[in-house]
Amino acid sequence: MLISTEEVIDFVKTKTKSIIKSCPDSQERKIYVATGLPLSTAKKIYAARDYFVSISQDLLDTNISTSSLIEFLQNLENWSRENAMAVVKNLPEQEIMDAVRTGWILGVTLRNVIHESTENTSIYDTVLRDVYGFQMPWLINAISQQIRLLGHENLAETLGRASLLVELGVPNDCAAWIFLAGIRSRTAATELSQILQADTLADMRRLLKDNHILHSLRDKTKLSENLIAWIDLLRDTAVNTKISKHEFPDIRCEKLQNHNTIIVRNIDDRTFLCTIDGKENFQVESNDRFPFDLIENQYRYSFNKNQDGIFRFTIRDPKSV
Repeated sequence: MLISTEEVIDFVKTKTKSIIKSCPDSQERKIYVATGLPLSTAKKIYAARDYFVSISQDLLDTNISTSSLIEFLQNLENWSRENAMAVVKNLPEQEIMDAVRTGWILGVTLRNVIHESTENTSIYDTVLRDVYGFQMPWLINAISQQIRLLGHENLAETLGRASLLVELGVPNDCAAWIFLAGIRSRTAATELSQILQADTLADMRRLLKDNHILHSLRDKTKLSENLIAWIDLLRDTAVNTKISKHEFPDIRCEKLQNHNTIIVRNIDDRTFLCTIDGKENFQVESNDRFPFDLIENQYRYSFNKNQDGIFRFTIRDPKSV
């Protein structure tokens, strides 16, 4: 059965009158609306606003340390059981939440987060996907909005950051930015956040598009295979994107004229044109016309000599074309 326009308008009017009746204060209603939550839950957050200011303070004081975030999340879970079931639906029992909370925030792999002793792993999937991945961040953002309207700007900003960490399952801002900038692995992003630092998401995006930085990261010896794979993927993406926008001009190379193929290598932070075996080389500089730095140590790219003795840029890996 279709609902007419008049019926919709009547419903909205009735709902509005009900809200005004239950909350006569206009400023209080504004705070409720800002949360985007069901009215019943928004009212309970407002009533508990001093409690949320209190449990949020440690997040602010420690710049969201891992321990403060885990403690805050546990307190919020306990409060939600009694007050926010319209938002955090079917919240599992405390034992299950305790089994996954710390591992999730620390960026531990999902396989290891899920408790190995249980036969019903689906409940853990629900916690990670629904409760931490959606419901808790929604609730934290709503609390943040109420606290902001009450004048606690710094606390509100801190809660906004905490919400993202809970949603992604990583322990710090840099790990979250790394994840959002392209390394879509919680464990790899967390690992890289101990090495690569930035002040904003935009800065992190720039860092992870910089071929020199990716090359430097790749050469570090104590990286997990998972992180190495992600860095290689970013390097390939960065190089291929830039090369697709730039065709190298043909080059003449008298010093290596006796060879048919030359490649570009980085040795001690200097760029060289080299023979395949590396026995002969000479240093070159990168510039807008010849951005050799984009293809350093990328052996799928080479310069092959044609019949006229001119070296022409060649992409040897067909997947890169």
